[in-house]
Amino acid sequence: MDVQCDNCNQLYNVNPIDKKHGNGIVETYFTCPLCNHHHLVYVTNQSIRRQQYQIRKLYESIPVYELGTDYKKDYLKKFEAHFKKIKDKKKKLEVQMNKLKEQFASS
Repeated sequence: MDVQCDNCNQLYNVNPIDKKHGNGIVETYFTCPLCNHHHLVYVTNQSIRRQQYQIRKLYESIPVYELGTDYKKDYLKKFEAHFKKIKDKKKKLEVQMNKLKEQFASS
């Protein structure tokens, strides 16, 4: 995927790099090949990766509507409750990821 550098406006193909730091922290970034500007994408720790895994599992376990077994209204309630759980977990995760990214970017 091509991106434009915020620093020098050069277009280039992104090659994300995962750099491991202590305490289970992994920084994902890419660097502009022209000006070497460091673009921080995200930072994760073990807790964040565990939560991402849980969210993936929730997506995989979305209730399936089967004709003749559930009333449509009951299914919709289950479906909406499932997606609310996903949405709530994602919102919590986003706050944690942004906080970690801000801490990492300022150091």
